[in-house]
Amino acid sequence: MFRALWGTVVVLTLASAAQAAEPGRYLLEPANVWSAGDAAPHAGWVVAVEGDRITGVGPKGSVATPAGARVIALPGQTLIPGLIELHSHLLLHAYNEVLWTTRC
Repeated sequence: MFRALWGTVVVLTLASAAQAAEPGRYLLEPANVWSAGDAAPHAGWVVAVEGDRITGVGPKGSVATPAGARVIALPGQTLIPGLIELHSHLLLHAYNEVLWTTRC
């Protein structure tokens, strides 16, 4: 009895882990997509995503929808390529460490 119960627990755990490991698939449908290097956003474009990767970007009819993808409508929204915060002072002293009026 214990072995049968243990086997069931193992099978359910493995099935749950396999389901969790499967990458999410999405088709994002915003009003506009702004691609790198373009002066203006593109209306009617979509973005296909599988897991943590963008697999397609372009006009809605030209981008393949990933199998089993969840379609997410984003009306009135503009998607922009990943922006990186480039204004960090990694080696700047904390503001409360030294007064600004202190001369070195």
